[in-house]
Amino acid sequence: MTDDEDRSNECVVCGLDEDVAVVPKCHHGICKECLRMHAKSCMDTRRLPVQCAACTEDVPLNMVLDALPPEEQDQLSTAMLRAALEKDPQVRFCPAPDCGYAVFLGEDMTLCPYASCDRCGTAFCTRCKHKAHGRNPCVLTDLPPNTKPCPKCFAPIEKAQDGSCNHVRCYVCKTDFCWLCLKPLSQMDTINHYVGMTGCTMFGSKPWSEGKRLAVHRSSPLWVPFAIGLGAVAVPLMSLSLPVVAAKEAYKDNQEASKARRVWRGFKSGIGTLLIGTPILAVAYTVVALKGAWFAYVKMPCREVHSCCRSGRPPSGVVDLTPQSALPSGHRLASDSAA
Repeated sequence: MTDDEDRSNECVVCGLDEDVAVVPKCHHGICKECLRMHAKSCMDTRRLPVQCAACTEDVPLNMVLDALPPEEQDQLSTAMLRAALEKDPQVRFCPAPDCGYAVFLGEDMTLCPYASCDRCGTAFCTRCKHKAHGRNPCVLTDLPPNTKPCPKCFAPIEKAQDGSCNHVRCYVCKTDFCWLCLKPLSQMDTINHYVGMTGCTMFGSKPWSEGKRLAVHRSSPLWVPFAIGLGAVAVPLMSLSLPVVAAKEAYKDNQEASKARRVWRGFKSGIGTLLIGTPILAVAYTVVALKGAWFAYVKMPCREVHSCCRSGRPPSGVVDLTPQSALPSGHRLASDSAA
């Protein structure tokens, strides 16, 4: 019997080997009691369909239903239907107590964001998902601690304030966004947002202070040349060191092969890394250097002149490259209004 077969006979959660079911795709075993608790946790956090407790493979629905009592089976079916509808941008759920009816929106809700529930007749806002509030702006309230709304679907997202990665993905609509400013980010915007001088960092519990942003922005004409010069020294060193590291790693692999074969593999790996990695590093350095020079010597002076001409006096604050909150226009957090 192989090690994989031994592991499939034990529950990956509690380690027991009684009443264990095996997930077909990943062959992980889990007992029915642990599967019931795991499925209930997935329903409570809206992480559906239920995935394996040890990996990201989906657990077959009939396997989950076998572990649940009849009343929880109905709850799972309802939760899975709701999770599927929540991914549709044209669906909202009635916020009235004891209703939760799904309402399908029209094609264009920009002029009037209000909709009416077909079951109970409650009028509600399709943006903040609260009852209709007239011409008053949306205020996102009743959020638990360390929780913010997704900027696209407003699903509550919880994150520990421990300085961990601020790049967050919504579990409902799969939108990537910055936890600090709630700005939706595409794959191309991600690196630019965190390494640029926007005030948001990949790691950290809060963005830069206004004073720090002011100092970094307005002193950029002084320190950008030094950063470009440092990069001009670092890029060639990296171009030479990466092939050496790749050659050593390739030489260490396959110890059973002859020395001549390992040397040849190391040589090919080093040359390949040199031919591929050097152009990539050169292009990346050139793009970053040009962008830094453009920001320091073109964008910042133009912004400063425009701000002075518009106000008639020197600007007193930082040039805002990103808003403090990237929620849609007319939305704010209750904590922001309190501040």
